[in-house]
Amino acid sequence: MITKTCDRCGSKISTDPMANAILPMFFIRRIESFALGWQSVDLCPKCEKMLAEWLNDKVMEQ
Repeated sequence: MITKTCDRCGSKISTDPMANAILPMFFIRRIESFALGWQSVDLCPKCEKMLAEWLNDKVMEQ
């Protein structure tokens, strides 16, 4: 099994989709240079949960 590293906290992420079947899921990409193009941002389940909570808070403020 291939593992990735969380770009936020550095923890290991399993690439097994059944192991990471926590909703909501995020697919995040960033661009820092047009020459390099879009790069994927990998988040572990804990950081995805924190992102979801932050986004939910932002929606509630409106």
